[in-house]
Amino acid sequence: MDVDVLILGAGVTGLRAAEQAIQAGVSVAVCSSGGMASPFVIGFNAPVGPGDSTELFLQDILENSAGIGRKELADTLASGAESCVHDLEQTGIRFDRTPDGHYHLLRPLGCSVPRLVHCGNITAKRYMETAVGRLPKILDFHALELLKQDGVICGAVGIRDGQIEVIRAKAVVLAVGGGGGLFTRTTYSRDCVGNGYAMAARAGAQLRDMEFIQFEPCHSKNYPLGISTTFLEKGGKIVNSRGERFLLPIAPGGEGSLSKAALAQGVARELAKGEHVWLDLRDLPKEVIQVDHALYDQRFRKFGIDLTTTPVEIAPVAHTFLGGVDIASDCSTALPGLFAAGEVAGGLHGANRIGGNAGTEIFLFGAIAGNSAAAYAKTVKSIPDATFTLPVGDAAVNHSERMARLRVVVDSSLFVVRSETRLRNALAALEEMEREPVCTNTMEALRQHYEWENALQTAKLVVQASLKRTGTLGVFCREDKVR
Repeated sequence: MDVDVLILGAGVTGLRAAEQAIQAGVSVAVCSSGGMASPFVIGFNAPVGPGDSTELFLQDILENSAGIGRKELADTLASGAESCVHDLEQTGIRFDRTPDGHYHLLRPLGCSVPRLVHCGNITAKRYMETAVGRLPKILDFHALELLKQDGVICGAVGIRDGQIEVIRAKAVVLAVGGGGGLFTRTTYSRDCVGNGYAMAARAGAQLRDMEFIQFEPCHSKNYPLGISTTFLEKGGKIVNSRGERFLLPIAPGGEGSLSKAALAQGVARELAKGEHVWLDLRDLPKEVIQVDHALYDQRFRKFGIDLTTTPVEIAPVAHTFLGGVDIASDCSTALPGLFAAGEVAGGLHGANRIGGNAGTEIFLFGAIAGNSAAAYAKTVKSIPDATFTLPVGDAAVNHSERMARLRVVVDSSLFVVRSETRLRNALAALEEMEREPVCTNTMEALRQHYEWENALQTAKLVVQASLKRTGTLGVFCREDKVR
């Protein structure tokens, strides 16, 4: 199969890329291979409210990145966010508004002013429902490797309908999400184990900031339910078993004045003392919970929990990978023919992402990637043939068991607070795992082998990057540096 632009990933990033590439007049194939994070995105930041501006938005992004985020990417996001709102409105999305007609904005952590535009609590889901109808049929194609010839990316090889298939392309957009599924507990699909990072690395792409992972601080400890930290900005409290607001010494303005990174670190340290930690929303007006955040209210009620009367026991879980494939502001990479956007890309957020910017990133940079890939594809006269070799082996392998072992290593070494000793032990364990036997004697075994290889390689990249980073920055907190 030949196509001008091949898009790997069918979440918001991939769909936005596809729409823009099709509008640019090139042929497009969109491929999906499993779970995604996009349906959980409730809205995105844009400087469309009173007292806000592109300049203030940019300032917030850079300050929260701990000086590590790339200004070029941050400026692209801040300056393009408002037009993204209007572009989506042209597709039929109707963002919530106040009675006087202004956008109804929420204030995520890290934002100086209310900034999150939203369509109820299902902005991304609503967009995806409408976008799919405007696009060609999405292919069920599980990408295994990017194809490269003479240093140029020219497609991908993968599994489709139980067979190996090659899709040749003039340009490839990598939009396959992150790696939260490397952890036992994550806000997103366990299918997200770093496939994009590993494929890009094997193809020779440059990756950056892989040590930075954002942990969601207010995730239910006992149920598979996350809860928005915007509740803290509205007056929600975090308390320990004794009812103490233990974070106030570092947050005199209340827990809502802290970044997600600081919240996750503080909660993790309290848990390490043997304490239990609770999110208490009982002082909030009921309409804040039941109307402004109806999605969360409904989710918890399904488990018999009324957020207006009952505190929720919480613990941090893996949320967003902040590093990834190094991109320019047009989403191009150092490899000709390869473009990346969304969580698989790195450089925008630095050491910490402000709440709501994951949404802005996937909507805006997805569109940019599609436009850029289409423009590049128009310059390519023909697609080169590329050879590839898939691994061969028929060893007896228990895939579930070794994925569980890998997650134990990741959980123990790459959680919120890390130590050099645990990181070095993890690196040794991962290197030992690399020597384990291979099983690829069926298509399912081949798929599982790549899931294992991708997860293993991504975990190793994060451990190695963590060992190189010194000091305490954002979500990466070195235990041996903060005692």
